[in-house]
Amino acid sequence: MDLFSLDTAFAELSQLAADAPWWLWAVATGFFICWLTAKPVRHAWRIRKADWVLKRIKELSSESGPAAQFGFLRSKAVDPFTFEEAILSALKNRKIKIKRNHRYTGDGGIDGTAWWNGKLILIQAKLYSGHITPKHVKEFDILCKKRRAHGLFVHSGKTGPGSWKHINQTLDIVSGGRLLKLLEGEPVTLFPNGLTILM
Repeated sequence: MDLFSLDTAFAELSQLAADAPWWLWAVATGFFICWLTAKPVRHAWRIRKADWVLKRIKELSSESGPAAQFGFLRSKAVDPFTFEEAILSALKNRKIKIKRNHRYTGDGGIDGTAWWNGKLILIQAKLYSGHITPKHVKEFDILCKKRRAHGLFVHSGKTGPGSWKHINQTLDIVSGGRLLKLLEGEPVTLFPNGLTILM
């Protein structure tokens, strides 16, 4: 396409835009504003839902016990992103400084960040029902070492021997009873060196 054709096409588009009714511009502007604000709204909604999840987990602790709590976590009532937010909210409720991601995908394997006693802690949350993949734990460990940070691999599934072997002084896998304590706000010890966090 030559320069004359480009100029002609641009002139035609400009004329179409000028002839468009005002309501079309209003609709287009509305869609643009919705697109800009959709992510913060989704975050706020999920954070509120995460607070409800934490409340329900605590209620189920006294009503039915661990089996019901895990049944709830693995049900359709809790999606993976809400689970991430619940982990971060549980830490924030303990006065631990956290930083939530701006988006839920493309985070490079980090679902949130926390700081405790001057230590940078990277968090990866997995909403599983079966066994976690040892490869995922290994990759997260490598990422934490690269960032010179501690790492919490938090999940609702089962941990096999292939995954447990990756635990070290700066990487911990939080699942089972310790996951429930974390979500309920009970005292819980993290990392092999005994970092204990309280309410």
